[in-house]
Parts: sequence; C-alpha cells; structure tokens
Amino acid sequence: MAVIENERNYIAFISYRHRPLDMEVAKRLHKRIEHFIIPKDLRKDGQKKLGLVFRDQDELPISSNLSANIEEALDRSQFLIVVCTPETPKSKWVEREISYFLEHHDRDHVLAVLADGLPETSFPPQLMEGGIEPLAANILADNDRKRWKLFRVESLRILASLVGCPFDALYRREQRYRRRRSAILLAIVGLVVAAFIGMLINRNMQIKAQLEQSQRNESLALSTLSQSAFKEGDYNGALEYALQALPGPGGERPYVPAAEFALSSELGLYDKNVLHFEQSLRQESSIEGLDLSPNAELIATFDAYGTLRVFDAATGAQHWSSGQKSIATIEFVDDEHLLAVGGSGATMYSAGTGETLWEREDINTLTIGFQLRMRSDGRYDAVNPVVHERGLLLHTDNAGSSVLLTDLESGQDVRNLQLFDDGTERYCIAAALNRDANLAALVVRDTESNTAHLYFCDLDFGETYEHPQALPFSPVMTAYALRFSAYDDLLMACDDMEGDSFVRVYAHDDDWHPRFTTVVEAEKILQVVNGEPSYYAQVDLFDAALDRAIIGSKHELSMVNLETGELLWHHTLPGAIRGGCVYSNVCLSLVLSDGTVCFCTDDGVLTYTQDVYSANVGFPVAWAIAQGASYAESSFVLVSNDDLKRLMLLRFANGASMVEAGSTDDLVYRVCLVSSPNGKMIAGLGIGAYNSPVRVLLLDVDAGGSWNDFDLPLGYGFEDLGRLSMGDDGVLRSTGYSLDLRTQELSEGGDPNAGANDVLPETVGMSALPQALCRLMLTSGPAGHELLLAFSETGELRIIDVASGEVLHSYENSNSRVHFSATDTIYSARMNDGGDRLLVFVDNGKDVTSLCMVFDVATWECVGAFERVGAYLPGDDAVAVTPYLSGVYLSPFWNLDDMVKKAEAIVSREG
Repeated sequence: MAVIENERNYIAFISYRHRPLDMEVAKRLHKRIEHFIIPKDLRKDGQKKLGLVFRDQDELPISSNLSANIEEALDRSQFLIVVCTPETPKSKWVEREISYFLEHHDRDHVLAVLADGLPETSFPPQLMEGGIEPLAANILADNDRKRWKLFRVESLRILASLVGCPFDALYRREQRYRRRRSAILLAIVGLVVAAFIGMLINRNMQIKAQLEQSQRNESLALSTLSQSAFKEGDYNGALEYALQALPGPGGERPYVPAAEFALSSELGLYDKNVLHFEQSLRQESSIEGLDLSPNAELIATFDAYGTLRVFDAATGAQHWSSGQKSIATIEFVDDEHLLAVGGSGATMYSAGTGETLWEREDINTLTIGFQLRMRSDGRYDAVNPVVHERGLLLHTDNAGSSVLLTDLESGQDVRNLQLFDDGTERYCIAAALNRDANLAALVVRDTESNTAHLYFCDLDFGETYEHPQALPFSPVMTAYALRFSAYDDLLMACDDMEGDSFVRVYAHDDDWHPRFTTVVEAEKILQVVNGEPSYYAQVDLFDAALDRAIIGSKHELSMVNLETGELLWHHTLPGAIRGGCVYSNVCLSLVLSDGTVCFCTDDGVLTYTQDVYSANVGFPVAWAIAQGASYAESSFVLVSNDDLKRLMLLRFANGASMVEAGSTDDLVYRVCLVSSPNGKMIAGLGIGAYNSPVRVLLLDVDAGGSWNDFDLPLGYGFEDLGRLSMGDDGVLRSTGYSLDLRTQELSEGGDPNAGANDVLPETVGMSALPQALCRLMLTSGPAGHELLLAFSETGELRIIDVASGEVLHSYENSNSRVHFSATDTIYSARMNDGGDRLLVFVDNGKDVTSLCMVFDVATWECVGAFERVGAYLPGDDAVAVTPYLSGVYLSPFWNLDDMVKKAEAIVSREG
C-alpha cells in the first residue's frame, strides 16, 4: 500500500463525483472546514481548528495505484462526508469509498450533503442500510444564490458533528459571532467614515469654491459668446448664451453681472428709440430674396433652388413652403397675396396657406419688366416687379408685341394694347405704371439691333409713343429702373458699368422732353441740364415721393427737386446702402452694409423721432428691405453678411409711454432731469445753442401734463446741470440761487451742497479717491448706508462706502464695455425701489445723449447701461427718458427675473 505524504491525519474525507455542482460543493465544504475556528469552550486539548480535509482532486498524489492512496486516506480520516446528487449512486468510485470507510469506521461517522435531488434518489444504497438516513446538510435550491445562502447555515450541521456538539449551540454561537463582528466592523467603519466626512467636508468646501470659480469663469465665457453671437446676427443664440450664464430658477450657478449686462443690452429694454430684434430665423439654404408683408406679420423667402418659404414674423414658425421652381423675385401684393415670378412664369399664392390661386406662363422675367439692382457681389437682383397699389401688374406678352395690364386677384387681363406689329423680337427690361393706372412707361430691348428704347403707352386710348432718344444699352452690364412721380413725370435710373450711370426726369407736360439729367458719381450727385452724362457710379437706391427724388449710390445719398433738378442736400453715409424705403411724406429709412439703420426727413436731417441719428444692429448686412405702415412704425427684414441662411426681423421698441409737455421742437444740446424725492415733480432743463437761455419744463407726473414752460437767463448756476437739487416743495436749487418752479421766483441762497459736489466725508481718505478727481456725490446705499461716488477726468468712477471709507468698486473705460469721457458729469444717483440696484445718471456735457449706469449692489459691478435716460421716479418703478423738452418718455424698470422671462419667450419661438 502506498504511503500518504507526511502520513497526515484528516478530520474528514470528502467523497463526490467529478461533476460541476458536486465539485463546487466539495470545494466550498473543504474550505469551510479547514478555516473554521472552534469556539473556546468546545475545544479539545486547546485545538483551534478541526484539521485537514482530504479531497482527492487536491490531496491525491500522482501514483500508479490510486486505490491504495485513497484507502490510506480513508484509514487516516475521522469522518466521511459524501456529496449527494442524483448522479452520486451511479459512481462506482464513491460506492467503493463508502464501503471501505464503513468496514473500518462507525456508521455515525458518515455524513452527507444533499446538494440536488431527493434523498431516495441521491443517497447511495450504503448510506440507506436499515432505512435510516445519515446526518445530512440540505442545500437544495432552485438557483445558486439561494443554494450558497443555505450552505452558510447547513454547513454548521457538518461542523457540529466534527466538533462533537449540538447544532443549535454552534448556530447560536455563529449568530453571536456575526453580530459582534458586524458591530466591530460598523464601529471601525463609523470611525473611518467620520474621519472621511471631516476630510470630505473640508475638501468639499474647496471643491465647491473651485466649482463656483469654474462656473463663474464659464458664465463670463458664455456672456462673451452671447455678445459675439449678437454681433454676428444670431439673436436667439445670443439670448440662449446669456440665459445659460445666469443662475437659473434653482440657482444652479453663481450670479455673474456680465450675464445680466449682456441680456439687458441685447433686449434693449430701456430705450424707446433703439431698433430691437423681433425674430431670428435660419433656413437650410442661402436666401436669394425676401419680402415682408405690409402688416409686417409674414416673411417670405426663396433660395437658389426655387423653394419658397413663408414664416410667421411673431413666432418664427414656418407656415408653408412650395416645391422647387424658377423664382427671380417675390412680392406681397397685400397681406393675403404673395406673387412669385421666374423664368417659367408667375404664380399667385395665398400668403397664409400657400394655396396656388392662379398661374400664368406668359408672365415671366422677360415680360414683367423688372427693376434691376446690382448687388455687392456683382450679380443683379430682380426686385420690385411692377405691382401697382391698385392690385395691377404691368407686363408684355411673350412676343413683346403687346402691353398687358393684369388684375392680380383674378389673374385675368384688364388691358391689352398692341405695341409692335412688325414681328421684331423685343422684350421689356423695365416698366412703370402711374398712380391712375392709365399710363405706362417701358424700356424695351431690341434683340436684333441690341438697343434700348423708351415707350409711353396711354392705356385708356390705346395709343403708344416711342421716345426719339435712344438709350445706352449693353446686354450684360446695363440695368434700368422707372418710377412715376405724383405729377406723372417719369424718372429713369440707369446703371451702366461701361460708361453712363444717371437719373433722368422726363416732363409729362412737355411731350416727355428730358427736363434734366443728374449724373451719379462716386463722391457726389452732379446735375447736368444739357449734355450727356460722363461719370459712373452704381445707383443703389432710387425712389420718388411728392416733388422730390431720392438717389443713393454706395455711401452717398442725395435728394433732388424734380421740377428744377436742384440738389437739395447730400450726405456721405457710414456704410454702403443695402436697402431702403421712401414713404409718402418723403421720410426715408435706410439699412447700411455695416448694420447701421438711418432715417432721413425731407429736409435732409438723418434722424428718427428727432432724437436718434442712427441705430446699429451690430453686424454687417448683405441686403435688407424696410417695411411699415408709417414712418414711425418701421420694421426691417435683414440678411446677415456672415450667414446668408439667416434673416432677422427688427422693429422699433414701443414699450415707453410719452408724457406730453411743452410744444417746443427747438433743438437742445444738453438735457437734465431733476426729480423731487417724492417723485411728484420732474424739472427738465435744457441748454440750446451757445449763450442761449436755459429752457425749463416742469412736469406733473401724476397728471401727465406740464405746469409751466419758460426760459431762464444764464448766470445763476442752473446751466451747470450736474449741480442741481430739488425738494418736494418744487424749489430748484443751484449752488448759489433758488428757483420756485411754480411761481418762477428767483432768489439768492441756494444749496451750497447741491449735488454734493464739494462734500468729502471725514471717513474717506484721499487715497480712496481717483486721480484727477472732478466730481463727488453722496447718495443713499443699501440698508441705509451712505455711498460716495467719485468721478475723475479720465473717466473713472469709484463707489466708496462712507462708513468704512472702503472702495467698493472702480469702473474704468479701459476695462469696461460702457464708455464715458472726461467731459461727462454725474448729475444724479439713487437706489431703485427694490434696493438691489444703484442707478447713476451721467450727462455727457455736449448733446442730448445722457447715460444711466446700473450697478448691482451685491457685487457693485455694472449690469446695464442705457442711453438717453434722465431720471428714476420713486414708487412708479420707471425710468424717465427725455431727449428733448417737448416731453418725457416713461419706460418700465426691468428686474432680472422679468428680463429672463422676456428672453425665454423670444428664444422659445425659434425652438
């Protein structure tokens, strides 16, 4: 018989079949027995462990006589443990191991583990002799998770037999041990967790500070992106960036004043006279042409593929789109009809639904007589087909031999005048219809002779007249535009890059004799009464109203008297003309290439409601159209130079209400508003031309009218707009005089500290003041604290806490987005009703432009700056705007929550 290595003795011999489940049970049981610690009171001879276990896969050495090794192991084992499954009785090897063990040991030293099946099918016959089942651990279960959970308890039955104690005693000890071990582990874990929590709290504070700084930096970056997007014409993107930079409803990130500044600037909530974005739209393809409905409620576009789209101007939603067809131009005939014309014909659509109302193939780009305009990229745009205000369209037939007048509602011809009968190939390249729709003018190209001729057609009598003077023409480079004046004189504009560019007037009452020709030059408009023009410059804008003509060429704008040819005025514009509209009263709106929107009156003053020279939309413009029911209610559709797929609808803000006051329209160069503490009175003071009197206007805000409107001589200190104060008694005080605004009584003894110009609190040291100090002002701060505002000649503004002398904030032109100059003067400052904003009013000392700077009292950073704001009225939650002394505009003061709601409403339209 072979000798077992080291002649080991075993506490148990595990017998099992070499199948997956049997082997796993044997392996776990082996480990459980050898690692089990015997409770102290159950140990024999101080032995802590039960001993070794024999499992043939681990303990049986390589030998030619396997049975001898196993017999030796069985001899040296105190117990035999049989792993039983339905496969166990089939094993001859297990049968021999059990039989041999029973020959040399007692039956009560044979134990079993029922791992699968029933006892009668899983126990070998040797274990069932006498009908008595052996002591067995039952780990039967329908899945492994439950089986191994049972194993932890049932294995105690095997261990109890090996130790020689009752199962319950061992089970209770096991439970107590587990509870004690869990308690110790919990205590250890608690100590570790406590230490970790302390470290985590400290670390968390650091992380939170780092996160807040990171979020603050991110918000600053988003604010910068917001302003960049705004300048590029992406209005919705600009608002979205600004909203992301703000804390949000749950305070997800720290507040950054720059985000509020961006939002307030982009919304432009405080200035009545600034052009604001109403809508920002982007389509999948580049915009080739566009139009705005007369009521400014619909926007139509078409692309190079001939896809026509119509959008809702208020919501940005696309109402409808058409299939692809040739389109050269589109125009709203009225609010309900949209005309599209191309090389293959004309189609009239229902503007709201896109339904095709009628189609005609004989109305196309060769017959309709387009007004052509050259774009900056060298291509011609076909704009403004001859759609008459009476709903008529002037065109020729496909052969060019007849002049037709078509009713646009029905698509049927109402006039048909034979123009030619000689069979020559001619077609119309420009056309115009007079106000009474009975006289037509056409520029017709003769394709055989390659010449152009001017024709007049009397549609009532069926007569035609060919003007004897031929017109210059080049097949590629020449474009014509025609307009009738209010007196039926004909205006003709010619662009000809090969030589002649001019505007000519043909007199209706002189058999269409050319009354005069105005040459268009790059630098000026030159009148030529007799003789031919000899200078070239492109005609970008050409229109007429009453007895005057507007002519625009690149950066030049002129008005000409149609009766005499006299040049009435001329302006050099800050950008090239990209679009414009002339109204019946000769008021003109212009959109320039640099994004500036200008307005012009008939006397040549570039203005808007007498207080704005121009408004800048902040990005270059490719082209634009201006549309509006009246001069004061203009709307614009623009296409950005940077993104030809994006268009913007802009309107003038109308949120401010006007409190009418005096009747004066006199120009004043400096304006100041002084309000009484209770907000019941506002005194407006304005200085006009040099050495002129001070104009005084006293307003009763509650009544909405004026008490008085009078002049005040110079020399009493009231012309120093920064050194005035007014009490609830209606007395206006300068540094040396007092003026009772109700009685106009002037007396000596004003307020020596008016405006707090010369007051320096003892708590504020000289080191807190800026260099080149020129102005001091005391004002109330939050929680009753006094603030000192110090203004320098270099444009630095410091906010100083009077109690501590601490400089709370320093605002300089060099590092800010709001600039003021050394000539500016602080003339007023106060808190808003909510106590979270400090409003500082600055007068620039030169013209009507004043500035209101808004500071957040939590950070003392500037969160807004609004031009032409003159005062804040307590209790009314409004700022007062006054560019002239004819009245005062009252605009609401917007808090941040209101700004966010307005921005979200705008952003949600495009989304």
